[in-house]
Amino acid sequence: MLLYKFIIAKILQSILLSTIIISSVLYIFSIIELLNDSYNFSNTLILGLLNTLELIITIPTIVFVMSIILFWNNIKKTNELIIIRHYIKFNKLLLILSLLIAIFGYFEINKSDLNTKVTNLKEIYLKQSINNTSDHKIFFVYDENLLTITRLDGITDKYIDEVSVYEFENNIFTKSMYSNINIINNKSIIMKNPTIITKKSIQSSDIDFLIKLDNFGQYFYNKDIKISIRNNKVNAISLLKKIVIILSLYTYVVILISKKAIQKNTSVTRYIIFIFLIFIYTFMTSQIYLENYNTHFQISVLLIFLLNLYKNLINE
Repeated sequence: MLLYKFIIAKILQSILLSTIIISSVLYIFSIIELLNDSYNFSNTLILGLLNTLELIITIPTIVFVMSIILFWNNIKKTNELIIIRHYIKFNKLLLILSLLIAIFGYFEINKSDLNTKVTNLKEIYLKQSINNTSDHKIFFVYDENLLTITRLDGITDKYIDEVSVYEFENNIFTKSMYSNINIINNKSIIMKNPTIITKKSIQSSDIDFLIKLDNFGQYFYNKDIKISIRNNKVNAISLLKKIVIILSLYTYVVILISKKAIQKNTSVTRYIIFIFLIFIYTFMTSQIYLENYNTHFQISVLLIFLLNLYKNLINE
C-alpha cells in the first residue's frame, strides 16, 4: 500500500511541477503581450491568469508528456523505478497510470469546449471591467464536417444590429451572409435583404433569411459570449481520433516504464527525443484531412499505435 501511495504522490508531484513550469512561462509571455494594451495593473494581472488558463487548456497532451517524463526521470535516477517494477507487476503499474491517462484524455478530447468556457469568462470580465454595454454573441455550431459561425452584434429584445453567418465544410469556406436589418420575431431572427458571399460572387438578396433561435438552445439567453454547439451524431472519424488520442497517451507511458527505459544507464536524451517524435507524429496526423480516403488514413494511424503498443506490451 505504501508503494502505491508513493507512486501516486510522485505522479501528482510531477503534474504539479510541469503545470507550474508551463504556466509560468505562458503567464510571463501573456503579461508582456498585455502591456501593449491600455489595461490597468490589476486587469493586466487577472487577464494574464485567464489567458494562461486558456492556453494551458489547449495543450493538455504537452502537460501530460512533460509530467510523465519528469515522473520517469526523477524515480529512475534513484533506482526507485526498478524497485517499483520489481514489486509491482507491469499491468498493475499501467492500471495505476491509466487514471492519469483518463484525466488527460478527457481534457484533450474536450479542450475546445473547455477553452470556450474560459474565453467566455475572460470576455465577461472584460465587458464588466471596462463597462462595455454592447451585447454580442458568437455561436460555433458543429455538424460532422460542417461548421457554421454566427455572430450577433447589438442584441436587444426586438432586433439585432448586425448578423453575420459563415459556413465551412472540412475547414474550407463555402458561404457567408451579412445583414444590418434584423428582427427578432416568433423565436426567430429574420435577416432582411442579406448580402451573400460565395467563392464565386457577392450579391444582395431580396429574400429574407430565417435563423431559428432553437438552433442555439438556452445559450441565446445566457451571459456567455462565445458558445460552441455540437450535435450528438456518432462520427466515425471523430471516434477514431479519440481512440488515437488515448492510445498515444498509453504509448508514452508504456515506453517510459518498459524494462529498457528503467535502467539507470538508459539515455534520457534518447527517450525524450523518441517521445517528442511520437508527439509530433500524433499532432501532424490529427491535422491531416484527406478528401477521399480520410477514414482509411485514420484507421492506418490507429493500427500503427496498436501495433506499437502490442510490441511493447509483449516484451514485458
